[in-house]
Amino acid sequence: MTPPSAPSTGIPPAARVFIAAVSVLGVLAVALAVTRAGDLTSGDLLALVVVAAAVVVADRFTFQLPHGDETEHVMLSDAVWTTALLLTVPGVPTLGAVLGTAAWQVAARWPLRKIAFNVGQVAIALTVAEAVFGLGGTGRDPLDPVTWAIGAGAMALASILNVGLVGVVISLVQAEPLRVVLFGPWRLTNIQWVGNVSVGLLAAVLWNVSPYGVVLLALPIVLLSLAYRDWVRSTIEANQMEQMMKGAEAIARERAFEARLPVGEGGGRLPELAVALNHMLDQLEIALHRQRQLMADVAGRLRRPIGAISSAVDRRQQNGAAHNGAAPGAAISEETRADLRLVSRILDDMADIGRSQTPGYVDRKDVPLAELVANVATKAEPFLGERLHAAAPATATVAALDRDRMEEALLRLLQNTADHGSGARPVNFRAVEEDRSILFEVVDEGGGVPAGHEEIIFEPFYRADARRDGGGLGLALVRTVAEAHGGSAGIVNRPGAGVTFWVRVPR
Repeated sequence: MTPPSAPSTGIPPAARVFIAAVSVLGVLAVALAVTRAGDLTSGDLLALVVVAAAVVVADRFTFQLPHGDETEHVMLSDAVWTTALLLTVPGVPTLGAVLGTAAWQVAARWPLRKIAFNVGQVAIALTVAEAVFGLGGTGRDPLDPVTWAIGAGAMALASILNVGLVGVVISLVQAEPLRVVLFGPWRLTNIQWVGNVSVGLLAAVLWNVSPYGVVLLALPIVLLSLAYRDWVRSTIEANQMEQMMKGAEAIARERAFEARLPVGEGGGRLPELAVALNHMLDQLEIALHRQRQLMADVAGRLRRPIGAISSAVDRRQQNGAAHNGAAPGAAISEETRADLRLVSRILDDMADIGRSQTPGYVDRKDVPLAELVANVATKAEPFLGERLHAAAPATATVAALDRDRMEEALLRLLQNTADHGSGARPVNFRAVEEDRSILFEVVDEGGGVPAGHEEIIFEPFYRADARRDGGGLGLALVRTVAEAHGGSAGIVNRPGAGVTFWVRVPR
């Protein structure tokens, strides 16, 4: 984990103070390491140079993997530190790590503040590791399993310090919760640490048996790195797939067709798939908009001629009644007028649905729920009669609604129950107060909806029974009104038994 690069003017004051504190503590740690090293022999100096060079190679031998909004840097630094801890004299692991880290970052022309922080946190971590490893004396046998356990424990503390210090500065600079920074990639961090420490211990054992044996580690390390990279990528792809799945489920559940699936950073198959699916959602959103616009245009174009035809039929009926009394043509004219009224109602519904995306479609005002439920129940009495049982919250609950449109939508639900329900069983209509929303329910035990039709019944012009009169727009209008209020509509279906239609809108 590496702290982010940021312009010096963009670093928050708290982060500046923390970076300065870590840098000062790092200087003290280096001074302590120099004191502990004392007079180094030529062999110790050579070991110091080798450790520094190995740190440079390990830090530069990295590959990057996107992980959410962050990037994982996979490297072998901990392996070098572990080997140095077991094989070199006190002070050399810290000094070698500091020299190697400073050398390659200076060569890479990193900002001085960032170099000072990185060197400081490395010095602090390795000093603590050396202190723990040195408990009980020096000269531990690298072939002793106890030495391996103590070395692993020392490196665990070093890793905790290293990750913790970097995590704090990232949290301060990016204003993210420390918990998110530390525990976001915890699986990858832990697996990388275990692999590094294992490689470091194995290198120390091989060096102690035969220095040339360390060369044998090169090929396994490369192969393990490739396997690890593929595993990490598969893990990241699995996480991306889960995010895409959750995003798709949310879009389908909430009918939020303006939303889009998350696209991960970098290349790969899944980001390309997410882009393709988002393009499909773009086309779907455009098609839905065109459908609504077409309905509004058709309703607008047909309303005037239909009105003219209705007027002509009225005049014909009046003329026929005046000259012939109750002539047979009058009955035919009345049937025609009924058809025209149906067409006019369909056009009104089409116009309503078509205008639902325009500003001001709903005019939300505080409406007492008990009064709303009572009004809807009164208007539903002519077609439901004593079957209807209405209930509202006992408290004086008020909700921000467009009263006229919501009453119309709820009446459509009740009318739908009267038209398509079977038998004379009770119909329960109630409003339920929830934490952040109001739930309206129409519960009918009259047979339910055919299985598999739970969503399509809300599509415009859908009719479960083509033999019945009706425009097939009632439930489409119910969902349109609910979504215009920022809510949703749906059903809980019990095929053969009954159905619960619901409308949920924010308070």
